[in-house]
Amino acid sequence: MARIGSTSLSYDGFGRLVRVVETKNGAVNSGKLYVWSGSTIVEQRNTNGTTAKEYFDQGFMDGTSPYFYGKDHLGSIHNLTDATGALKSQLDYGPYGELTELTGKTQPDFAYVGLFYHQRSGLYFAEYRAYDGGLKRWLNRDPIGENGGLNLYAYVLGNPVRFRDPQGTCIPCIIAILLGLALSGCSQNPPPDQGDSGSKHGDNTNKSGQNPTQIGTGDDNNPEQPPGAVGTWRDPNTGQVYWVNQYGQPIAPKN
Repeated sequence: MARIGSTSLSYDGFGRLVRVVETKNGAVNSGKLYVWSGSTIVEQRNTNGTTAKEYFDQGFMDGTSPYFYGKDHLGSIHNLTDATGALKSQLDYGPYGELTELTGKTQPDFAYVGLFYHQRSGLYFAEYRAYDGGLKRWLNRDPIGENGGLNLYAYVLGNPVRFRDPQGTCIPCIIAILLGLALSGCSQNPPPDQGDSGSKHGDNTNKSGQNPTQIGTGDDNNPEQPPGAVGTWRDPNTGQVYWVNQYGQPIAPKN
């Protein structure tokens, strides 16, 4: 008799994934709660509220056991080691995040470019939408609309070797356009809508309010420009201007 399973995803008021419940034959098989700090998942908890995992940039704590990431230049996790340096798992990807190798019993919850990975569906979840590495596209529209390019489903203008999009808002696309980079794969027409992903990630509303309304390029002669800054972004909610890096991430306020 075939087992029928399903996955239920829940979100908070900011559109962030906070609960994943897996069921088989109508019975709950597992339930996980996720605690966020800003735009980063920092803890996984059981349904009773007990902390099961703590996440850090360098790895995570599974109970009292530490594990450490081996990453590439984009932040993709390729291996996991324990406190003794023993290799516990290995991961490898195609250029768009297609998972080509997954070995080991202890698997990280984050994978390609540091995105949360849901093994059951094979999908990656950014802060604001879901990504399918096999399709090489987002499953729903860019929440910042055409500000990230005319193709509302494209992943980083078709240049995944150079750029990443951890939030799903394609701010790197805006910076690339403004810097005049000649990148391949920037279609002028969005692909046909293949439907919502079955979760709030299918909602094309801008939940964050982070619609980059003003971006400028960096100035190497500006003494205030921090290392790694390539441009600026104005927060439409507060009016504050921030320096941003090549991935479109704010790294410091601009005075």
